Amino acid sequence: MSQVKTYDYVIVGGGSAGCVLANRLTEDGKHTVLVLEAGPMDHNLMIHVPAGVYKVFKDPKLNWNYKTEDEPELYERNVEIPRGKVVGGSSSINAMVYMRGHPLDFDRWGQEFNLPKWSYAQCLPYFKAGETSDRGASDWRGGEGPLSVTKGAYENPLYDAFVEAGGQAGQGQTDDLNGYKPEGVARLDSTKKNGRRCSAAVAHMRPALTRPNMTLKTRAMVRKILIEGNRAVGLEYEHGGETHTVRTERELILSGGAINSPQLMMLSGIGPADHLRAMGIEPKLDLAGVGQNLQDHPTVTVKYECTKPVTIHKVAHPVRKAMAGMRWMFDRKGIASSNIWEAGGLVRGNADVPYPNLQYHFGPVGVDYEGTNIKLGQAFTLTIDQLRPTSRGYIALKSTNPMDKPALHFNYMST
Repeated sequence: MSQVKTYDYVIVGGGSAGCVLANRLTEDGKHTVLVLEAGPMDHNLMIHVPAGVYKVFKDPKLNWNYKTEDEPELYERNVEIPRGKVVGGSSSINAMVYMRGHPLDFDRWGQEFNLPKWSYAQCLPYFKAGETSDRGASDWRGGEGPLSVTKGAYENPLYDAFVEAGGQAGQGQTDDLNGYKPEGVARLDSTKKNGRRCSAAVAHMRPALTRPNMTLKTRAMVRKILIEGNRAVGLEYEHGGETHTVRTERELILSGGAINSPQLMMLSGIGPADHLRAMGIEPKLDLAGVGQNLQDHPTVTVKYECTKPVTIHKVAHPVRKAMAGMRWMFDRKGIASSNIWEAGGLVRGNADVPYPNLQYHFGPVGVDYEGTNIKLGQAFTLTIDQLRPTSRGYIALKSTNPMDKPALHFNYMST
């Protein structure tokens, strides 16, 4: 056991939220911050090449690669649940689409739960402060924030055809789904800067790491929360083959996400007491809601074979791939600078809803995975996400070993 160190703030998880918190909490230079991240630093070049998303998305070194338990309403299928296991979290491996959410969602939360500060009017200044949009600063968009946001600009006739088709189908068109008209089909925004991915690690963690009061430990697996009385005072974690203990003077912040955070709480004795006892864990705090209310957006993927050679599948050819990579290295342009999913939409799936309940993502290529290997086809792909699902599930422990993945029961399509 190494010497116990103490920090003002200890953050579990160096994903999107953890990076933002680390940046903000170290800004004044007065407080020491430690971030513990189970994955590596984002040194993998393919993380930063936007089109490299297909290489990193399923990489087991960068993705927790969770799977659900048998889903009853999906013919007992085990659904893949990707989660980033790298500094920046899922923002380092996802398709970079930037979508705030519909303003009426925020207003509904404010009204239904008596949370007026969650209205869109109250949240908008923070959205603007957090971004630098290449559209320029406006009433809707920010111009001086840490996260770079870029409108899709890669030229392919299928993007234009998709947007035009949305208008012809009566689903509407808009120039900015994060702006004044968040409904219809459009060219999407993405988190990129000068042809590179702008993840939470790039936008927030790297600036924080220049400060002497900031410490980041990668490949650090937290085993349990240390509790004294009714207070969480520190953590036990593994790093470099050794077990370490760290304490916090102010706050212990869990930002491991919807899966890792409740798992850690239950392993530490915080959660539904009956479940903890069944796993041989002494309950420290009986909190029935830990691991409950699990929800996700079901997605349907539709692929159509393309009759004209306008899709981007040919870039998979070794010579073309090398040429695309060299161009990206030279000027950060070309197909490698595209995150592929550059068009999409927010639409109403049925006429009786007051605002969009479906989200589109459109890409000019067909993608299939054979394990972690990618196969591109002459096709175009549309994904359709249900935005406000009512099905609810839960997370349960499978063992008391922190290295074991928990049981995920999303109960998709159960309501």
